[in-house]
Amino acid sequence: MASPVEDIKSRLNAAEVIGRDVRLQRSGRYLKGLCPFHQEKTPSFFVFGDRGTFRCFGCGEGGDLFTYVMRRDGSSFPDALRLLAGEAGVELRAQDRDPEADRQRRSTRAALEEAANLMHRLLREAREAAAVRAYLDERGVSKEMLAAFRLGFAPARGSPVTTHLRQLGTDAEALSATGLVRDDDGPPRDYFFNRLIFPISERRGAVIGFGARALGDATPKYLNSRESDTFRKGNHLYGFNLAADSIRREREAVLVEGYMDAIAAHQFGFANTVASMGTALTHEQGRLLAGSGAQRIVLALDADTAGAAATRRGVDVLRDAGRDAADAEVDFRGLIRHEARLSIDIAVVELPAGEDPDSVIRADSARWRSLLEAAVPLADYYFRWALEEHDVSSIVGRRRAVADLTPVITEINEPAVRAHYYERLSHVSGVPVEELRRAAPRRQRRIGAAPAAASQPVDRVEEGLLELVLQAPPEAAGAVAGLKASNVSDPSLRYVIEALARNAGDPSSNSWEMVLEGLDDQSREQVEAVHARVAGLPALEGDAFRSALEVTLLRLRERRILEELREVGAMDDGAAAAARSRELGAQKRSVEMAMRELSVLTHGPTA
Repeated sequence: MASPVEDIKSRLNAAEVIGRDVRLQRSGRYLKGLCPFHQEKTPSFFVFGDRGTFRCFGCGEGGDLFTYVMRRDGSSFPDALRLLAGEAGVELRAQDRDPEADRQRRSTRAALEEAANLMHRLLREAREAAAVRAYLDERGVSKEMLAAFRLGFAPARGSPVTTHLRQLGTDAEALSATGLVRDDDGPPRDYFFNRLIFPISERRGAVIGFGARALGDATPKYLNSRESDTFRKGNHLYGFNLAADSIRREREAVLVEGYMDAIAAHQFGFANTVASMGTALTHEQGRLLAGSGAQRIVLALDADTAGAAATRRGVDVLRDAGRDAADAEVDFRGLIRHEARLSIDIAVVELPAGEDPDSVIRADSARWRSLLEAAVPLADYYFRWALEEHDVSSIVGRRRAVADLTPVITEINEPAVRAHYYERLSHVSGVPVEELRRAAPRRQRRIGAAPAAASQPVDRVEEGLLELVLQAPPEAAGAVAGLKASNVSDPSLRYVIEALARNAGDPSSNSWEMVLEGLDDQSREQVEAVHARVAGLPALEGDAFRSALEVTLLRLRERRILEELREVGAMDDGAAAAARSRELGAQKRSVEMAMRELSVLTHGPTA
């Protein structure tokens, strides 16, 4: 019996689905067009309809229909599975879950929606909300934005939310889970009083929590609903549900700090704007942005001292989230090198002193557009910061500036741009360019003895990678963290491996059930079988584990190269195909050389 993933692939025509976004033209047996994932003038994006795959020979993106939808929408595998299953007419069977937990989850979500609707209605209609309506008018918030963001009002007296939800039959557990009710020193009552309410929604628009601004002198000025299984403020971006389509269409996301900043941006046509909700950008928020489909992310945080510090932290978070491990380069000694490259462009808006995005946009939206267009590129921002932070007239200052700037330069994708910044750093530091290049950070690991798993059949290699991630010892968390499974062809395995790798070294955030939650039943059974198999395997520690991981990644890379060589062979673009074929041939020879070296390391030289 075919799995839902296989069923979906058999029912949907990849060329037809991709052709809705990309204008495809016949090229021999296949179709080609301009790549939707990078800017190009000459088509290098191919769709192989007979295999249901795509490949861009310009930027290297490729995979199956699930990969395409995830990359296009910036979505997870479970989201892509649900979307494509609906389009293909494939029914996804509900997984075996606790019915009571499901009921409680639905009750909590329904209560949050009811609370948002009630507080929105109070803002629009209640007599006691007249002052807050006047405040919003004074701030220039339009009725359209008031409705789109579902702004609300919590009165100074009474507990209308608690009363309303209890009248609807919401039980005590669901009431508590909403984060809107307190019962710490008395009967249940509303958590928010005399505040302007900002509902916070997940990507698909469901309300998961609330932000609230005090209307009087109450402290704190901003307050959030209590965190729970439903709501983790640091996992979400305000306005992302309204901005997602625009971000994907424009290939650009703008990050601001506050609720009102985001609302003003949307009101004046900058619908690709989201807010971090007044806190330093978290790694989870950075991953949301990096996976949003944006090729450029612009930070536009406040210009005060705290805002400058938040910008620096935010840039670092986005560098981490947008850093892709390049394809492994294997040298003749058996060393696998991973050079980090950024998959997104990052820029920083320089706001005038004393102003924030809200004030700038409402005063002159054309000026705001100019500020976005003139945003300082990542490398320039770091150069400016490093030269302010370090005294480059001293040896110590120059050494520190080099240490801060070489990792940033190394991450730049375009060789010509990278060369420019090496020249610039050389001028500032007095260190020759070649010395700077040699000093650029690279992670190197020597491959040791081949593990026993290396003798597994080729069709077990992908499951073998999952086995390794599942049994990673704590001391190897760094080797697993951020692991990219781009060479794994099975989308469900790829999803599980990357979900586990993202949280390596942090078991509390690595709930096995949460990882499996988005899978269909057959994929879940496959993954759980691997999990059970790992429980019976002897533990791998230290160098043995790292060696096994490197070998498995190398084998997956070899398979991907062979697959891409077959795809290149089907192209009718002579010059482009020949160039890519030569490049792949060189990579294949490097992998083969490393494999021979592994054999020597494991078995010794042959006679």
